[in-house]
Amino acid sequence: MRTRNVVLLIFAFTLFGNQSVWALNMMAADTAFIRTYGGINFEEFRDIVQTPDSGFMMAGITNGYGQGSNAIYVVKTTKDGTHMWSRALGGAAADLAYSISADASGNYYIAGTSSSGGNGGYDGYLVCLNVSGDVQWEKYYGGSDWDFIYSVKVMPDQSILLAGESYTFSDGGSDAWVLHLNSVGDTLWTKHFGDTGNDAFKDINVGATAIFLAGYVDSTDANGHDGFLVKLDYDGNEIWNQRYSNLGKDILNGSVFVPSGNIIIYGATAPFDSVKNDIWVELIDTNGVSIWQNNSGSSEDDYANKIIPIRNNDMVIVGQKDPSGLGRKCMYLARYDETGFQQGPQSLGGVNDEEGYSGVRTMEGGIAFVGYTTSYGVANKDAMLVYLRYDSTITTLDYDIVIYIEQLSPIGIDEISTDSDIFLFPNPASDKVTINSGFDKEVSTLMIYDYSGRQLHVQLDNQSKTFSTNGLSSGIYLLKITMDDGRMYSAKLTILH
Repeated sequence: MRTRNVVLLIFAFTLFGNQSVWALNMMAADTAFIRTYGGINFEEFRDIVQTPDSGFMMAGITNGYGQGSNAIYVVKTTKDGTHMWSRALGGAAADLAYSISADASGNYYIAGTSSSGGNGGYDGYLVCLNVSGDVQWEKYYGGSDWDFIYSVKVMPDQSILLAGESYTFSDGGSDAWVLHLNSVGDTLWTKHFGDTGNDAFKDINVGATAIFLAGYVDSTDANGHDGFLVKLDYDGNEIWNQRYSNLGKDILNGSVFVPSGNIIIYGATAPFDSVKNDIWVELIDTNGVSIWQNNSGSSEDDYANKIIPIRNNDMVIVGQKDPSGLGRKCMYLARYDETGFQQGPQSLGGVNDEEGYSGVRTMEGGIAFVGYTTSYGVANKDAMLVYLRYDSTITTLDYDIVIYIEQLSPIGIDEISTDSDIFLFPNPASDKVTINSGFDKEVSTLMIYDYSGRQLHVQLDNQSKTFSTNGLSSGIYLLKITMDDGRMYSAKLTILH
C-alpha cells in the first residue's frame, strides 16, 4: 500500500549562504523523510552505510561535478538527512561508485570503476576515506582490458573483499572476479569464475566462516544468463557453486542470511518468452538447494536490487517496479517473511521515475534506502535518500514524507551557467539541432548525456553550430556546452522521432 494521504502541506523557500533548499512536508500516519541531493545534471546513490553518529554516508555517481564526464559522488548527512559535506572523486575521464563499506577504525571504502587511471580502459577502483571525507589512499585493480568492481565488504579481520567482473582475467568474455586485499589495499589473492561468455559477481555476503558471491553466468540453454552463487572459505577455496535458472535471463543481485541459517537470494528474472524482468526472490539451504521461490512482476521491468533483514524474521526488498498508474516507474518496497509471504508492498515516488539500489537497517530500528528520483529534486535526475520508521504491524508501511530539494555545489561550479542566452532550436527536435549562444563566442566542446548519465557521441558542425540527432533515441538529454572563453553552460534537449 502506498500511503499518500496529505493532512498538512507546507512549502517553504530558504537561502543558506549560496545553498538553496526547498521543503515540502506531507504528514500522514508515521514518521519518515525523503531527501534529494544534486544539481542541474545527473546524480544517483548506489549504496549507503550508517555512521557511528547515526548519520549516513552514501556513494554513487554524478556528471554535474568533478573533473571528468562522470565522478564518484559521496555525501555525508546527519541522521535526519541534513547535508554535512559532499565530495566528487576521480580524474579526467569516467569514475563511478557502486558500493561502500566501513571498518571498525572509522575508514570508509568506496568501490567502483575508473577510466581515469590504472592499466588501460576501465579498471577496478577503491578509495579509502575518513569520516570527514578526506582521501586516505586510492588504488586501481585490473589489467590491460576492462575490469569492473561492483561490491566491497570489510571482513571480520578488517581485510577487504572486492567483487565484479574482469575482461583481463577471463576465459572468454568477462569472468566473475573476486579479490581479497589487506587493510591498505594490497592484493592477497584473486579468483575468477565463468565460461566463455560474460559472467559477473554483483554482491558479497560474508558469513561467520564462509563468503557467498552472487551474480550471473551465461546460460547453457542460449536464453541469456543464469543466476550464479559461489561459496568460498576465507582463504578463497571454493566449497561449491550453483546455477539458478528460470529458463530465461536470470541475474542474482545478492544474497542475505535469515535466522534459520538458510539464505535468501534475489534479483531479476525474464522468462524465455518475455523481454521484461520480474522480481526474483528464492530461499535456499546452506548447500544451495532451493526451498521456495517467489517471483512477482508487472507489464514493465521490475528488479529486486537489495534485501535488508529487519526484525521478527522479516526482510524488506528495495528495487524498481512499474507502479501501475502511480508514475512511470518507482522505488519499490516489499516486506517478506521467511516463508515467502509478501506483506504490504509499497511504491514510493512521483509522476516520473524512481529506483532504489540499496539500503540499511538503522541503529534506531528504521530502514534507509538510496537510489535516484526524476520526480523530485533540482533537475533531471537527483540522488535520493529515503528513511522509514517501522510501525508494529507487518501489513502496512505508513509514513510521513518530508522532501528537501537541495541545489548543492560540493565542488564549486561557478563557471557553469544556465544563462538564458543559450538556446537550442528546435526543441523538441527530430533531425538537426542548432546551438544559438546569443553572443559572439564560439562553441569549444559539446557533450551530451542520456537520462542514465551515459555520455553519447555527436558531431558538432562548428560553422553552422548544428548537430544531428541521428542515432539518438527519443527522450530527454542534457547538453554541457563549453565556449571558447572557458565558460560552461547546460541545456536540456528533448528528441522526438
